[in-house]
Amino acid sequence: LQPLVWRKIYERLLNKGLVESAFTEMVGLGEGSVTLRNTVTGREESRESVDYVVFADNRRAVDSLYQELKGRITELYAVGDCLAPRTVEQAMYEGHGVGRRI
Repeated sequence: LQPLVWRKIYERLLNKGLVESAFTEMVGLGEGSVTLRNTVTGREESRESVDYVVFADNRRAVDSLYQELKGRITELYAVGDCLAPRTVEQAMYEGHGVGRRI
């Protein structure tokens, strides 16, 4: 993110209760919970009452969830890194566009 953009975005997210987990890989995902492993220390921890999991990955398209849901739900849209590697600004713009359409 550009320096002038990330501060305001993070400020809003943190004020809404965002829990950020840098240097972390997800090793388990359950109904309302997630198991994480610190990539530096190797320690694992489980977090309960998880509403959302947002992945920040290497710059590559990841559409496995889209493909899994395709044909199973009425409306499905691919935006951001599901289509191709994007910046946060591009992904937000695409997500905003889909939100306005629906």
